[in-house]
Amino acid sequence: MKLVVRYLLVFGVPLLASMLLFYGCVPLRAEAHHISNEWLSLALSSHEQDKGAPFAALGKDGHTKIFRKIEHLAIFTILLASFVCALIITPDLSSERKLNLLTAMVVGLCFAEFAIGFGLLNWLDFGKAAAAGSVLAGSVVWLRSTVMRKQTR
Repeated sequence: MKLVVRYLLVFGVPLLASMLLFYGCVPLRAEAHHISNEWLSLALSSHEQDKGAPFAALGKDGHTKIFRKIEHLAIFTILLASFVCALIITPDLSSERKLNLLTAMVVGLCFAEFAIGFGLLNWLDFGKAAAAGSVLAGSVVWLRSTVMRKQTR
């Protein structure tokens, strides 16, 4: 029974993290949508002479910082969810069970990206962040197991 709960937790933590990021970044996403609306309206404007200066000003005013901030929050969320999942995996489990739980974490991350999404991350950036999160989680699980074995000797 405990193992089933662990699988559900390891699968559910990335979903919960994605939902928290989605609803926590509503003001940032609203501002990003507003900026995108300005860019599109300028790009599709029929006045060619009026398009150049405001369009260049939008790129230089630091409006892209909002998009970067959302991406960094998404990457941090993925890494934090991976770390929490690694803490859920206890060191006394067999190596096969640990690997299965880490696989469930990766499946949970992919399902969270597919169902809810992590900010404005595309699949390539998500893959890189999920790979880093998997390495982090695997390292934490391995380190906890190693420390536990040394303490029992």
